Amino acid sequence: MSYSREYLRAPYRRSCLFLDGKYTFKAKVENISEGGMLLQELPTLPGDSPVLFMLSIPMIPNFKDYDLDRLLEAKYDRSQGHVVRVKGEMVRRQGSTSTIDDVFNSRFGVQFAGIDSQARAFISDYVEVVTANLVTLQRYIEMSNSSELIRPKCRALAELMGHSPKLKISELRSIVEKDYQSLQWLD
Repeated sequence: MSYSREYLRAPYRRSCLFLDGKYTFKAKVENISEGGMLLQELPTLPGDSPVLFMLSIPMIPNFKDYDLDRLLEAKYDRSQGHVVRVKGEMVRRQGSTSTIDDVFNSRFGVQFAGIDSQARAFISDYVEVVTANLVTLQRYIEMSNSSELIRPKCRALAELMGHSPKLKISELRSIVEKDYQSLQWLD
C-alpha cells in the first residue's frame, strides 16, 4: 500500500552536518522536502530532543528548455547555494537489524521541527526545480529509444543532475523511476 507525502520530496544526495551535544557529525541526505529529509549512513540519531542540522541548498537551473548545445555548455557550481539551519526530529528508521553492517546502512526519516520561512523557500525552490528536471530527464530517457538525437541531450542532462556518464540508459531509467516515485509516494 502506498501513501501520499505531505510535501514533494526531491533527491538531494549531499551531506549535512548535525549537532549532538558538543559534537558535530556528518550524514548523507538521500532526499529532502519542506517538511523533512531522509538521512542515511549514520549509526544513530538522538530521538528525545530536536537536533540542529545545517545544509547547503544548491541553486540549480531548470534545464527544461535547454537545447543540446546549451546543455553541453551548461555548468553550475555545485558548491554555490544557500546554507540553511533547521531543527529536526527523527520520526522513523528503516533498515535496522542486528548486524553491524546493516546498522550503518540504516536510513532515518527526519521531520523538521523548526524551519524559518526563508529556509523553507530555498528548499521549496530546490524541490520544484529538481522535480521539473527529473520529469524532463524521464521524458528524454523514454524518447531516447526512438530518437538518436535525444540520447546526447539525455546524457548531458543526466550528468548535470549528478548521474555518472558511464551509466547505461537502462540503469539510468531505473534510478530516475525510483526518484520519480519517491517524489510523492511513500511505500
